Amino acid sequence: MQARQSPFCGVFAELLCFSLLFTNFPSLHGAASFHRHSTLGDRRACPCEDARLCEPISKTARKEVYGFATNNASDVYLKYDWSKLTTLAMWEFSDELMCFAHGKGVRLDLVVSDYPVAQLTNDTFRRAWVASKVAVVKDKFLDGINFDPEYPIALGSPERKALIDLVNETRNALVEAIPGAKLSFDVAWASSCVDRRCYDYQGLAEIVDFLFVMSYDVQGQVWGPDCIAMSNTPLLRMIDGIRGYLALDIPSHKLVLGLPWYGYDYPCVKLNENDICEIPRAEYHGAPCSDLVGSQKQIDEILTILENSTNGRHWNLDGEAPQFNYKNATGHMHQVHYDDPQSLLLRYLYAVQEDLRGVGFWHVGCMTDMTTPKRQAFRKEMWELIPNAASWDTYIAKNPPKGHRM
Repeated sequence: MQARQSPFCGVFAELLCFSLLFTNFPSLHGAASFHRHSTLGDRRACPCEDARLCEPISKTARKEVYGFATNNASDVYLKYDWSKLTTLAMWEFSDELMCFAHGKGVRLDLVVSDYPVAQLTNDTFRRAWVASKVAVVKDKFLDGINFDPEYPIALGSPERKALIDLVNETRNALVEAIPGAKLSFDVAWASSCVDRRCYDYQGLAEIVDFLFVMSYDVQGQVWGPDCIAMSNTPLLRMIDGIRGYLALDIPSHKLVLGLPWYGYDYPCVKLNENDICEIPRAEYHGAPCSDLVGSQKQIDEILTILENSTNGRHWNLDGEAPQFNYKNATGHMHQVHYDDPQSLLLRYLYAVQEDLRGVGFWHVGCMTDMTTPKRQAFRKEMWELIPNAASWDTYIAKNPPKGHRM
């Protein structure tokens, strides 16, 4: 669910795309209440020991804690704090994970990111694609669909309206097949045509249950004047991005604040006396600088690198997030920018303060290598600091801000 994905199917692969419609590909980058619906009678036999676990989750919390994941392995998902999650979103689900998650009262969303932009205006293709995705949701006993296209669309283009048509047609088919199903859409950190994604955000917000605002990869397009390493989710720019959506008259209850459980490892062309890391220039969608020159590292990888840091973890005041330097195996200086419990807390406080729909993460499987007591404590803190969907309104009182900019 990361930014800057390339669509799976291109202009020169239309026939291949159509033949693959019925396969869903991975992206590149409370208590449960059960209610039987007669419209679900054409499903395959329930694979769970308790057949009620194959029914959609029909009672959910008022707020969302939305986690993306990429791994069906039980040794990964058993480490999640299921008391915090309200929804888990993936490209593929095992039956075992479905039964387990539904037993915890957690909804499951199918992530779809394979619709080819070249086919957006093709009504016949759209109908077949929508039918195929709804069929997957029913067959896998899931609870909703999450759209994650992430491709450029120009203002005034026919594709801009056609994307609205696609999402609307998906919603209609989904709720007809599975009453109570949810539909969400992933959007860039700001509404100002970031990465040339000039979507009709107001139109999308009217159709879906909520927009998942990917408030990370903020340095995808950096206009300079200098190319330097910076925070993945700088607090003030994150806030500006959310305010941009609110300024479009999109209500706060339609916005989920998406946050990173990963960071960027940047090679430094030069590290100056103020600890500013100059990075190689790289053009991206017209901007002269981009985080593309860095490599994404999930949080457990970052903790390993931090053990060999040359200056230790310290706070970046501009981004309100941690960073550190290290030398790689060839002696080249690198700088790592990431988020941890201290920085994520500031972002949670903002989400609660603005009464957003919730918070979410790319992705909750980023803490697999956490075997030492110190790392286990870190993982515990990461999960414990997430606002509880059932007690959202008490979060600020329990975690008062301590002098940071909000």
